[in-house]
Amino acid sequence: MPRFAAQLDVSGHRLPGMRFYVGVLVTVPLVLSGCVGVSVDKVEPTIPASPSGSSQVGSAPDPALAKYYAQDVNWRRCSPSSSFLCGTINVPLDYAKPDGPAIKVAVLQVQSSGDARLGSLLMDPGGPGGSGIEFAAAAAGAFSPEIRDAYNLIGLDPRGVGQSTPVECLTDKQTDDLIDAPSSPENQAEEQEAIRVYTELGPRCVKNSPQIARYMDSISASKDMDVLRASLREDKLNYLGYSYGTFLGALYAEQFPTHVGRFVLDGALDPELDNAELATGQAAAFQVELGRYLDWCVQQRDCPLGSDRAAAEARLQAFVRQVADQPLAAEPSRPLTESLLISAMAMSMYAPEVQWDSLNRALAAGLAGDGSELLALVDETTERNANGTFNNNGNEAIYAVNCLDRPDRYDAAQVEKLAGQWGQQWPFIGDSQAWSLLACDNWPAPATYTPHKIVAPGTPDILVIGTQYDPATPYVWAQALAGGLENGKLISWQGGDGHTAYLRSSACVNAIVNRFLLTGKAPEAENTVCPLTGAIPISD
Repeated sequence: MPRFAAQLDVSGHRLPGMRFYVGVLVTVPLVLSGCVGVSVDKVEPTIPASPSGSSQVGSAPDPALAKYYAQDVNWRRCSPSSSFLCGTINVPLDYAKPDGPAIKVAVLQVQSSGDARLGSLLMDPGGPGGSGIEFAAAAAGAFSPEIRDAYNLIGLDPRGVGQSTPVECLTDKQTDDLIDAPSSPENQAEEQEAIRVYTELGPRCVKNSPQIARYMDSISASKDMDVLRASLREDKLNYLGYSYGTFLGALYAEQFPTHVGRFVLDGALDPELDNAELATGQAAAFQVELGRYLDWCVQQRDCPLGSDRAAAEARLQAFVRQVADQPLAAEPSRPLTESLLISAMAMSMYAPEVQWDSLNRALAAGLAGDGSELLALVDETTERNANGTFNNNGNEAIYAVNCLDRPDRYDAAQVEKLAGQWGQQWPFIGDSQAWSLLACDNWPAPATYTPHKIVAPGTPDILVIGTQYDPATPYVWAQALAGGLENGKLISWQGGDGHTAYLRSSACVNAIVNRFLLTGKAPEAENTVCPLTGAIPISD
């Protein structure tokens, strides 16, 4: 099967069910990567008062939830030497049964460097399965001093994720098998292996985590956000959501419009799409971004694929076919397979300014017979350690959430047919996108969300940011979300590459978002276009 075709025009598609790419930790803008887990020390020294905000937070939407809305976050130092505060709140496992079992949701606070006059800013890095705790701890230094003075930064691990009551599906070895599941099965043995890995995932999640595996849906997670708002003693929730975090934010706005404060949704998901539509939108966008990488590479002196565009694409195609036929030596007992090679390249599309040079070096080593650097790119993004353990459960949590969020299901025969079609149309990752849909076919719990336009009437202005060449959340998804919201304001990073925009290299996007977070003033225009470089005047 041919792996790469000519660059496609993303503008013609209604652009995750994604196996890695809108998922796991690659949804954190990778310029801010390097997060580490935050351990909670049991010693509880004197802690400053709760974040600033009104003590009147409104009643619970259901009187049976009153005990949850009345609780405080039990803040304590994350460790004796840490400046961060860690804590937990209790939330109902099942909001339909608020008197039933409770689970814990873990949070981290980076205290304001000033007076925290605007209260708290909750952040979600995406996923599903990304750790807000890790993100808040790592990203704090990327914000402007004015934002850090005005807000306490709050990171939350959504239900089932990280330090919250976690879903535990797989052993480390089984997680390796999931990450390396055949993305383009070439024979019956590979096809059966892909079927086995994907169809065993859901039953293993329910067997090992029988409660939380059924209640990791995003509607419930967005309700947890409102319990946290009340526990922080805030009248309104201020929120910065990336990627999948934009879906959480949109759901929150739909359910709690009067509690919406200053909302920024960057790298938007279109809430009207099902898993298959999301998967094909990504396949098209990744195809475009791969073409843009090749255009860039051939202009570099160290491009491992040469200086001619057509020859570079042909050489990359040949390399992928070579690895598909004979996996490349990488680590002892861990060769670089075709699936891992495709993942390494796809993951390198998220932040071109820091990743394309690394991909060049890794491809150069791979073409010379050493796959270890390409394998390292996968391990960095999936947070796999050298001893074979993983820092968190993001690689499996993504499936639990996606399968509970959208109702479309595809069996092995349907997936095989889709893989053939999508692999021809989007040769980069089309077939792997199709195979990943198989995980939901055997998920032992029904979906809780029906894709639809989210309008959220009655909210203040909500900023929705779209990057023109975003491979993981295509620009048209931002257009759709902003256009659906009654008070959505679209910010378009024209010519931008990579996933998401705020806190990256767009001075224009950063200025608009900072002003909005500090003053509440959104641009008057329905769509504000930011150029690739430089800033534009922001009128009052």
